[in-house]
Amino acid sequence: MCGVILFSEFRLFCWRGCSCEPFPTYNVKNNLDQTIFSISPVNSHCTYYDMQLSDNFGNPVVLFQRCYECKCCAGVKIEVIHSLGTLIGTVQVEVAFLNPSVFVRDANDETIFKVKRTVIEFFPKTVDFSINSADESVEIGKMTWIWPGWMSRQRHYKIVFPRDLVTEMKVTLLATWYLIESVSHAKRRNRAN
Repeated sequence: MCGVILFSEFRLFCWRGCSCEPFPTYNVKNNLDQTIFSISPVNSHCTYYDMQLSDNFGNPVVLFQRCYECKCCAGVKIEVIHSLGTLIGTVQVEVAFLNPSVFVRDANDETIFKVKRTVIEFFPKTVDFSINSADESVEIGKMTWIWPGWMSRQRHYKIVFPRDLVTEMKVTLLATWYLIESVSHAKRRNRAN
């Protein structure tokens, strides 16, 4: 049996003296279409965001903290930090020519999953990423971007994973998708400029 997380992105605009760079907020739903969390930016600098995962009462649960070690480094990294300050896991993108690898690690910096885009199409209506074991021998789940149509300003996502997956790794998979999407958004912005 699998667990499913559905979430939608809404792009809002920052008016804090910057160039009106849109920043995302998300509603996270379970497979019964019930909202269970929201993800919104904190410490917004208009070019990158730390994201706060909050429960339905607005209480902070987890922080997705971007790490920029240097502008020339090959990868981008997110630390997933519990509201009590303990590290839950990390996610790091290692950039490749067409198909970057994403490494999902636990608090001990041990690689648990490796995420890769499955098919590269010119104009896909969905984009799939497989969630594999660390040695890539077993596919344990999938992440999907669902094309909402031409007129929609929302982006919809779906993550499928084993139901018995530990909570820390479920949350880290949410951070994984945020990192993949933010890297893709930065590439689209750079191409537009």
